[in-house]
Amino acid sequence: MTEHTILEYYAEHEAYKCGYCKCVDTNYSHGMWGHSLMVQDYENLLNRGWRRSGSYLYKPTNSVTCCPMYTINCHALDFKLSKSQKKVLKKFGSHLGINDSKEKKCIEDYFESTPGFSVKYVKLGTPEFLAGLGTEHELYRKYQMKIHEDTEADCDLKQFKRFLCKTPLSMTSNAPKYGSFHHQYYISDKLIAVGVVDILPSCLSSVYFFYDPDLMQLSLGTFGALYEILFVRQMSKEVPNFKYYYMGFYIHSCQKMRYKGNFSPSYLLCPEGFTWRLLDDELRKMLDDQKYVRFGEPQQQAPDNNNEDIQQVTLLFKRSIMPYRIYKTLRQSDDDIVLQQYVNLVGSANAKSILLYRE
Repeated sequence: MTEHTILEYYAEHEAYKCGYCKCVDTNYSHGMWGHSLMVQDYENLLNRGWRRSGSYLYKPTNSVTCCPMYTINCHALDFKLSKSQKKVLKKFGSHLGINDSKEKKCIEDYFESTPGFSVKYVKLGTPEFLAGLGTEHELYRKYQMKIHEDTEADCDLKQFKRFLCKTPLSMTSNAPKYGSFHHQYYISDKLIAVGVVDILPSCLSSVYFFYDPDLMQLSLGTFGALYEILFVRQMSKEVPNFKYYYMGFYIHSCQKMRYKGNFSPSYLLCPEGFTWRLLDDELRKMLDDQKYVRFGEPQQQAPDNNNEDIQQVTLLFKRSIMPYRIYKTLRQSDDDIVLQQYVNLVGSANAKSILLYRE
């Protein structure tokens, strides 16, 4: 069988504990398990508000969840450093013994002369990646316990592998630039940070970033984001359509998550219209005034198209690929409500190209 995206949709819509406001049962999202995921399909899902954690894909139900989460996208080729970001880069340079008072520098200027600093790109699953797994895990454990106050059990090797070392993304050798990578940051030969990223046809999607808490004074979280923006700008020279930096979710109701809006220009995805809007003072004011904001017109479908959409959903059933209308006849069952919800969440075009797994 040729490569396809294969997803298993979970129709449950239960309440979970929120990792931001810490309420016990106020966080709502939809979920899918990624058995396999083509890079273009995942990029399409990002643009519908989905995001992955390991092999699990989730989409916040922003209209009812306690802390609405908006997909945020920085246009890396238009990015301009702020004063505070320049200070972070200068501080890192000073740590390396570089004292440069030159002004009017762009992001490339700060990174072109950093003796002793290097970044290694390691693709998940390769021998090189497996060889460094122990070192990475020790850094992750140290970070989680210090920064997030995890217990030993919370950040053991099994949990680390499941969270950051598993990916459903296609890792075929004929597309070496794309897939899931760990960007390993070194000062001399010491690993100081790791950026877990997905490289997709037009963007870098940040998955997670962890660092040595002994170097907390260097603001390595901001430093890592700046380096990832630089990576997009450099790769765009080889791949002209590669322009964007997806930073995950912007959560305006959580003060510590607003920093993502400082990488300008950044755009938020409307959770209903799926259009992008510049994160400017006007949009921030809207988010101040209302917990949940829709800033694009909801996508409308003609009334007689709904049934047609679900009949064209492509399923994988008993190792055979078929449209829903055939599956429905074979099983003599009606999943119309679940299938319509799935189409609404992923979009009708994605529902036709992706294989929805059915036992």
